[in-house]
Amino acid sequence: MGIRKWIGVVVVSAVLVAGNRVTGDKGQMLPASLLKPGEMVFSDQFDRIETGEGFRVLKGKWSIREQELHGAEIKADNHAAVALFGQPFRDGLLRFSFQMQGAKGFHLSLNHSTGHLFRVVVSDREVLLRTDRDKKKQGSVSQILARSSEGVLPGEWFTMQLETVGESVLVRIDNGITLSGRASVLKCEKTGYRFVVQGQSVFFDDIQIFAASAERTTPVPAR
Repeated sequence: MGIRKWIGVVVVSAVLVAGNRVTGDKGQMLPASLLKPGEMVFSDQFDRIETGEGFRVLKGKWSIREQELHGAEIKADNHAAVALFGQPFRDGLLRFSFQMQGAKGFHLSLNHSTGHLFRVVVSDREVLLRTDRDKKKQGSVSQILARSSEGVLPGEWFTMQLETVGESVLVRIDNGITLSGRASVLKCEKTGYRFVVQGQSVFFDDIQIFAASAERTTPVPAR
C-alpha cells in the first residue's frame, strides 16, 4: 500500500474570497453542515483572571487579558506557543473567535493517540487545511486538503467553526472562507484541540465545543 495507506482518500473543496478581504466579528453563529450539534461539552468566555484547569499550557505564554485568552511565543522555547483544551472525542463541532495582533499566524491543531493528525493554518496570506505527517508511521506524509488564496486581516476579530465527522472535515470563517476535505486517517479518536501561536500574538474568545448529535450526520460529498 505504501504512502496511500496513510494518506487515504482526499477531497479538496474551498470557497475563495475575491477582491478586498472581508472582515468578521466575535461570537458569530455559523451554520453547521456535517452534523447536528448535540450537547455543549465545553464553553469559555474567559471571565476570570487565570487560565484555569480548562487549558493545559504546553509551550509559550498564555494569559487572560480583559476577558480574552492571549497566546504568544516565548523566544527561549524555540517553539510556537501551544495550549491544549477539550476532552477526547471522535466527531464534534468547535466554534471560537480570534484576533491576530503581531503574530505570523496560528494553527488549530488536532492530534490522535499516536501523534499529529490534522490542522487549520491561519495567516494574513492564506488559510490552509491539511493532514499532518505521523512520525511514528513509515510512509506517512502531510497532505493539503484545501486552501484559500485569501487570509484574515490582522487586528480584526473573526469567528471560526470546525466540524469533524468520520473522514470529513469542514472549516468556516465568518469572512466567507470555507474549506472542506476528506481523508481516511481522520476517522479516529482525537485527543482534544490545540491552539498553536507563531510569534506575537493572538487573542481567542467565545469558545464552544459541541458533541455530535446521535442523529445521522452528512459526510462531505466526493467530487
